[in-house]
Amino acid sequence: MGYVISLLLLMVATIHDVKERRIPNKLVLLGLSIGILLNMTMTDRGVLFSFMGMLVGLILLVIPYSMGGIGAGDVKLLASIGSILGPIAVMNVFAWTAIVGAVFALVLIVREQKLILCLRKFRAYILTIFLGRKIIDYGEGAVQSSIPYALPMLIGFVLMMMFERYIGIVLLQF
Repeated sequence: MGYVISLLLLMVATIHDVKERRIPNKLVLLGLSIGILLNMTMTDRGVLFSFMGMLVGLILLVIPYSMGGIGAGDVKLLASIGSILGPIAVMNVFAWTAIVGAVFALVLIVREQKLILCLRKFRAYILTIFLGRKIIDYGEGAVQSSIPYALPMLIGFVLMMMFERYIGIVLLQF
């Protein structure tokens, strides 16, 4: 039941994100509410399970959000999915989403012919982390376009369901 609700939530969020480039708070709150009610009434996992999933979903996207890589709606959407599916499943959704998102980003970078610039920025970023000081700035955003991240989240979710159900592959097991 939780997977079907999550799929529907992600489909509606993707439509909004692609069309409007934002995910409505009402949709996210609906997902959070359904997750809490579902786990409180229809499963034996309870409210704590739902809150833990929500917290894990938030934590997983805090760094990408703080770096400007995704929007707040994407963070809240993953938290909403976490409240429905719980902490372990939301980590798997995140892992599959990261893979799909990386492919989308690479295609975007290549399409805009910014691969060399992005590699230089990445190198400077890594050196900055390890040396503790800023090496060089290659300017603001190397890529002009952005990705409505609900779409990679939806595709990642579907891949996760397919791989777990039909192939038996789970990325993260605890």
